[in-house]
Amino acid sequence: MALPIGTARLLGIFFTDILLGMHLITFFNALWIQLFRHREKGRRPNWLLIAVTLAMGIIGILNAGTDLALNNQVFVVTGGDVSLYTDLAYWMNLVQDLCMILQPIIGDAMLVYRFWAVYGRRWKATVPFILLWLAASSMMITIIPVFGETASCILTYSTALIAYRLWTVGRAVRAHIIGRRRLQLVMRVVIESGLLYTITAIVFLGTTISKSNADYVFGGVAVQITGIAFNLIIIRVTHRLATEDADESNTEPSTFVLDTLTSNQPNTVSAGRDNLPVHIRISRHTEADGDIVFMK
Repeated sequence: MALPIGTARLLGIFFTDILLGMHLITFFNALWIQLFRHREKGRRPNWLLIAVTLAMGIIGILNAGTDLALNNQVFVVTGGDVSLYTDLAYWMNLVQDLCMILQPIIGDAMLVYRFWAVYGRRWKATVPFILLWLAASSMMITIIPVFGETASCILTYSTALIAYRLWTVGRAVRAHIIGRRRLQLVMRVVIESGLLYTITAIVFLGTTISKSNADYVFGGVAVQITGIAFNLIIIRVTHRLATEDADESNTEPSTFVLDTLTSNQPNTVSAGRDNLPVHIRISRHTEADGDIVFMK
């Protein structure tokens, strides 16, 4: 049994508004971290990330607001004229379509940006993903939204490459790091947020291809999830690193035997003495690299 369009739109506004609440919580939290908490630690604000946070929040609010206004127009003003839902020229539908196009374009652009930052700002490695992002963006803007969504799903492959890069770097320096593995922490956060975004995009793609009315449900959901996934990276990395710094500040520097030095010259003054081990006390103060953690 096909899902009626009226039911689909009501389900859409229900789930969209729930996720909008989550989006706004992460939105204000991420802004506070970038505008105030980083300043307290002497870090300069990354205005690109702040602008993206603001843009995604505004788009999320605009999408949910027009969805509410459209449902009010259909069920209250016109008395149930569901033809407004399929009127692509109606301005509320145009605004919602614009939100569903702009949000994934911005989200995919930030994936490319993180890839570029994690791979040492190497343009040769980033150019293929830039071209794929341009192709996905142009197809979503034009008359082929399905192929644009497909390319957007493929573009999330960069998340796997980001995680692989963090894993290989963490593995290379593992022997030289005392304490927890920060790169693995960042890798987990990036993977989890990337999966959240990727799964939503795949489900939305499936409903679009099947031409199901469930497309009206997942369209608004995808807009909110994109903003939530972006904000969660900033919030969770900041929170976990702050917790780790607090734990490390309460940990005493460890002392261990590095080596035992012996003399190879039997006629030296110390030849008859006992060879004592040399103890070296090593302590560490770590400052997180913003270029890796927050993808500046």
